[in-house]
Amino acid sequence: FKLSITCVGGGSYLVSETGKDGAYEFYEEGTELVITSMTNMITEFIMGYTADQSEQFYAPEFPIVMGKDYTIVLEFAQKDFICGWDFDLQRSSAAQQRPADFLSPNYQDTTYVPTLDLYYTLYPDAPWTSSWWNRTDTYTAAVTWLRLTDSGDGSEYRTGDGAMDSTKYYTDEGFYWQTAVCTKGYKTDINYCFSIKRTYMGHYDYFIQYSYDNSSWETVDTVTTTGGWQDFQVLLPNTAAKELIYIRLIPDVTSGYDANRIFDVYGVYVANIFLLADYDPNAVVAPVREEEEEVIYDLMGRRLKSADRPGIYIINGKKYLVK
Repeated sequence: FKLSITCVGGGSYLVSETGKDGAYEFYEEGTELVITSMTNMITEFIMGYTADQSEQFYAPEFPIVMGKDYTIVLEFAQKDFICGWDFDLQRSSAAQQRPADFLSPNYQDTTYVPTLDLYYTLYPDAPWTSSWWNRTDTYTAAVTWLRLTDSGDGSEYRTGDGAMDSTKYYTDEGFYWQTAVCTKGYKTDINYCFSIKRTYMGHYDYFIQYSYDNSSWETVDTVTTTGGWQDFQVLLPNTAAKELIYIRLIPDVTSGYDANRIFDVYGVYVANIFLLADYDPNAVVAPVREEEEEVIYDLMGRRLKSADRPGIYIINGKKYLVK
């Protein structure tokens, strides 16, 4: 029997086991499966249902038994946000920007579409041009492992016996991530959320900074890494309704690093970078319509004639759950 699952409004899912030929598509009769809806900081699970409406699922994790073909729709609702990167999508090593994995449909500036760039503090005016890993099969994260010979200035420092002299590297330089976003239409300041893990010879402390001109930077907070995964949320003041805001997560190069590491690698992971803010629907002038007209949209922004199926709908500007 065939299993087909579609996600509406964001989100993703996991199936408890593979089927025929190691794929998640065809299963023997009687196979018991568990479907798990996956959310992140900007999505929440609403409900699931079969395409023929014969079954509804209101828990984010639910079982099914394959005794027929299943076509399942999973509906999610998105919270107000600007953009984000969860690094769930596999991409190869890259020297270019990584476009936002999530971009709000309310984002208003097509000129400055958010990307995530890696920079070296010695050359802050240009993104890092050597390859950096923005995901691996093991870690759903941006992984920055750069050998100490990649010092950015082309220099190599070695001891008398020819080994690399790690004391010469990264004592006053480091790598950082930066993006730029437009916040027109957003009525609250940016809540900058991220996860970070220091490894190898990454710096201990990191600044969260923002700028209006990519030149003068305001430090909002400092976080200290412990070596394990840590989650942070930092509110960036005076960032609502701006033409362009630059944001970066940059090491405090005076904070030091673990010099006892035997690896000649500068290592830092980041993940789940999300920029949250409340959107003001009144910031965009809506077309005038007749009062008796009923305007219905689904969560994908498609206009509908009716809301006669289970799901979440936007009816005359308000959100409704139809069961």
